[in-house]
Amino acid sequence: MYNVKDREAMLEIAIDVGGTFTDVVCLHDQQRLLLVKVPTTSDDLVQGVRQGVARVLELAEQPTTVVERFIHSTTIATNAILEQKGAITGVLMTAGFEDVLEIGRQKRSNMYDLFLDPETPIFLAPRRQRVGIRERLDAAGNILQPLDEQQVVQTVATLQQFYGVQSVAVCYLFSFINPVHEIRTRELIVQHFPDLTVSLSSEIDPVFREYERVCVTAFDAYLRPNVAVYMQRLADALSAMGIQSYELEVPLPWVLDMTCVAQAVAALHAAHQQVYGHCHPTHPVEFVNLRSVHSAPLPRPQLTVQAPSSSLQAARKGTRLAYFDEYQAYRDTPIYRRDLSPLGAQFDGPAIVEQPDTTTVVYPGFTCRIDDAGNLLLTLFTR
Repeated sequence: MYNVKDREAMLEIAIDVGGTFTDVVCLHDQQRLLLVKVPTTSDDLVQGVRQGVARVLELAEQPTTVVERFIHSTTIATNAILEQKGAITGVLMTAGFEDVLEIGRQKRSNMYDLFLDPETPIFLAPRRQRVGIRERLDAAGNILQPLDEQQVVQTVATLQQFYGVQSVAVCYLFSFINPVHEIRTRELIVQHFPDLTVSLSSEIDPVFREYERVCVTAFDAYLRPNVAVYMQRLADALSAMGIQSYELEVPLPWVLDMTCVAQAVAALHAAHQQVYGHCHPTHPVEFVNLRSVHSAPLPRPQLTVQAPSSSLQAARKGTRLAYFDEYQAYRDTPIYRRDLSPLGAQFDGPAIVEQPDTTTVVYPGFTCRIDDAGNLLLTLFTR
């Protein structure tokens, strides 16, 4: 940030835009605190900000050139979510996973309420606005199925034409390892639909767990158009008043030391020269935000094999008539208690394994083996 200079006076301004009032706090030379409250202009929030800044500068009896730091907070994004007035959003996901946003983690506040309202943020993108795209990476980021570029273009055209989509969230499997398909998808959208905004999960939240990643990315797409317009108008208004910062992104190496910091500062000056046509290498630079993404492999657990606590016969609690299409009839079917079933046991279907929270049906033609960790492994007979 280039407005950190040696001056006789220094002003730091913080503004909070509320529903009724816009509050302005100004710290003058780290000593004097000035407070201003002006009515929030609900039809044009930026106008209220301008009035508050002008008023506090008048009280400080200082020009805008001495403003060193400007901090701004607003509830524009929060209100858009609460009132559900964000952009009309489309979500592109790997084919077969388009309902992740709605399924979520299947956590319910009331497990047995049959009339429970949705507890996942499907208002961000209803089902008609979520589409599966033919593409696939494996867990190592290798391409299993190339991106269907034609489908991407056709899908976005349909979303825009029939549903008025204004913003698109892209969340493909394992894109946090290899973002090549997401990046290409954005290139296609920018090329064919330049008026749409695009949010990529590989940039917004590049971590594993599909539900959380698509949620964060969809929220970004839902809010970005409105927030971007507001922030641009705010920046223009501040610039017109003589307040403007010059924040630029520069990459940092994994290992940071003073040499790396000096290289980052030089890179910032170079970027400033390229973007704004000038730079001031002698002026101090301020790190505003640092972002890093970390990953670390976890050791594979070494499970201790426990001796069977009982026999399979002891786990059998009887039989029950169950209908199977394979037989086109009801069949006496053995019932096993999972908690009593010994590790390493194996039996053929048909069979039923019961436990307090679920029931597992072993269909005819399958064999069930209980592994050393107590998992039920079902294998289809090969003939």
